[in-house]
Amino acid sequence: MSDTRAGRARAQPFDVYLRRFLPLSEGVARPRSGWASTLQARPHPSPLPQAWGRGEGRGPALGDWSAALRGRLTAGTVDLSVVVGLTGLAAAVRYPYLWAVPRFRDETFNALRALAIYRGELAPLTDVELYMGSFFNYVVAAAFVVLGPTIYVARLVVTAFGVATVAAAYFLGRDVGGRAVGLITAAFMLTNGVHIAAMGHVGFSANITPFFTTLGFWLLHRAITRQRGWTLALSGLFFGMALHTHPITVGFLPGAVGWFLRHGWRWLRTPWPYAAALLFLVAYTPMLVYNVQTGGESLRHATYTAASRPDYARSRPTSLTPEVYLDRQTDYWAMFFGTLTGVLEPRSVPDGYPWDAAPAATAGLGVLGVAWAARRGYSLPCWTIAGFSLILPLFNAAHYDVIGDGRYIAPALPLVYASIGLLVVDLAARLRTRLPAAWTAPAMAGLGLVTILLVLAPLVFLGRFYARTARAEPTNASLIAAMADLKSHHPTAEPVLLDAKLNDRLVEYASPWDEASVFRVFRFILEFDAIPYEVSRVDETELAERAAQGQPMIVVLSAGRDSRDTAALGRLIERFDLRALDGRSGRPPRPGDRYGIYRLDPSALAGRS
Repeated sequence: MSDTRAGRARAQPFDVYLRRFLPLSEGVARPRSGWASTLQARPHPSPLPQAWGRGEGRGPALGDWSAALRGRLTAGTVDLSVVVGLTGLAAAVRYPYLWAVPRFRDETFNALRALAIYRGELAPLTDVELYMGSFFNYVVAAAFVVLGPTIYVARLVVTAFGVATVAAAYFLGRDVGGRAVGLITAAFMLTNGVHIAAMGHVGFSANITPFFTTLGFWLLHRAITRQRGWTLALSGLFFGMALHTHPITVGFLPGAVGWFLRHGWRWLRTPWPYAAALLFLVAYTPMLVYNVQTGGESLRHATYTAASRPDYARSRPTSLTPEVYLDRQTDYWAMFFGTLTGVLEPRSVPDGYPWDAAPAATAGLGVLGVAWAARRGYSLPCWTIAGFSLILPLFNAAHYDVIGDGRYIAPALPLVYASIGLLVVDLAARLRTRLPAAWTAPAMAGLGLVTILLVLAPLVFLGRFYARTARAEPTNASLIAAMADLKSHHPTAEPVLLDAKLNDRLVEYASPWDEASVFRVFRFILEFDAIPYEVSRVDETELAERAAQGQPMIVVLSAGRDSRDTAALGRLIERFDLRALDGRSGRPPRPGDRYGIYRLDPSALAGRS
């Protein structure tokens, strides 16, 4: 046998493997040399449909149609089984600590907006932040109809979208390189701690954006590789929904559009790109209507937020200079590292933990994977991430915290994970064809073990995050328990007086660990339970006026900041004979308590005097 024929014989198993498991993306570039030359058997598909309305010659025989149908049903059954398993695991991983961690924060505003929609008090076109549409609010309101209006529903909705995102990631990876790549893509998404807890446990509109972007990227890629115009049109719809839920999508669109023009420019001669643009606008219509009505209020609000809003700027310069831009790039890539690897730690670059090698390995695989995927023909991640990485630091002055802001990076995660999956599966195929038979099984087992460990590593950081935040008082559990105690001792006719000083966000920027004030969470619970309440700065004058009205009420006092505040509260409690809810004499709350709940009874106070 000649050297050439021997080479072909050795390459054949890998070629067969690729044909079965790696239906590649927008085609495989012709390799220059080496083992990858076997990929030349897969031609680059045309970016245009090969037939528009009529075909040539006779159609396939009935037996061919029957075989094709059986093959599709079998493939569909396999995919359905995989998706059911993935969604079950994703739900199981996301359920623990769903109500407890993190503490309720700005999401309370979004949930209250949905509650107003549910009660028929509001029909908004935007979310609380005027640069986002109200789709999420209406979905939560619809969930209230099914499940009842409770403080937990908004988080449950986000969790459901997070589970669906894992399934969407599987389909994206499957179309890139087969079911093995799809499984790896979904597995990394399934265990990513940022997507599980920092996003999946917070009822923000932005936290459902990755679901829409993942579907958009999948359908865009599918349109080019499988020459299906309707998937291109649907990608426009889902990208429009992504922009509707959060404007961070703007950063991903230039790369996606550039990739499409590079690989699918011939589609511009067909109606499908214009159908995609139309569906994009349809999805974004509520925002367009709102901005026509208000003269561009969303743009003004977004500009104010990016340029001068104190809690967003966080005392950092908002003017753009080369030095500032480079500093932001450093923060951006640190945030990308933490989000990609699921490191839920309050630090930029992890150090000092025994599992830190795993995040570094995952990040390294991500870089290699994106480069390898581009060489293999799947360049969408490279285009999209490059564009986003240049754009975000232009407008984002200070939001680079992995826990609080990792949601900005999340739409890119399935793209990177699919690239990692393609790299791992290609490496496995090469090991099978290039190593001696005795070494193949151990090498494949080692590669599989390393991949599994990298997939599971984020759960270690997630566990530490839960352990740390679940103990940070006041927790959601303690605040909810306090409100339950209040309700159990609350006569329906008595109002609740909330001390305005409970709001611990009176400073321009509060720590992310304290982002949710006691005042905000209490008001959140009282609104959902339809308990009447008032807000006032409670002091001696205020309580004297309330006592003079003769109306009993429950008073929630702020604990203050130091021992002098505690002493002043003690005098106030003694002066107005404020009692604990169980009737015992009240004691002043210490700063660590954050709050104290008491009952003011003017009749008892008058009897004492």
